Amino acid sequence: MSALNALLNLPATGHEQDWAIELADKSRLAEFLKFIENESLSPQYKHAMMELILASYDDYLLDRQDEQDKMWLEIKQVLDRDRTMYFDLLHYWSLADRKSDDTGFNITPLVRNYLRQNILTKEQVELVNDARKQVKENPGSFLDWDDARGR
Repeated sequence: MSALNALLNLPATGHEQDWAIELADKSRLAEFLKFIENESLSPQYKHAMMELILASYDDYLLDRQDEQDKMWLEIKQVLDRDRTMYFDLLHYWSLADRKSDDTGFNITPLVRNYLRQNILTKEQVELVNDARKQVKENPGSFLDWDDARGR
């Protein structure tokens, strides 16, 4: 993640236990969305960026309402392009293992609704699991920034 930290000028120390949660920044949410939409990123970096975006949006909802769901609509557009890649993040933020009345995070009701509207098939979930396996088996192949940008 050092390349993302440098490109985004994130205040990372290298000792973060939960990178996205610790570096979430609600004031930079629009910038993060623009970055993920405009940069050619590897699957690992896309995933990391979406993790940062969702954590930042959860913080964003602490202080303000998202007028007419403008920011959420932008996030959903990015999610829609690579839905299976983000399944684990959506599962985490939806608190799928908890009762439906337990809203948990600020973003939880929105993510649950998104999942209801965009139910993943068993085949799509298997694709996600296959992608995770590839990343685990070849972690170094996703860490080079030039490789991440398709160069």
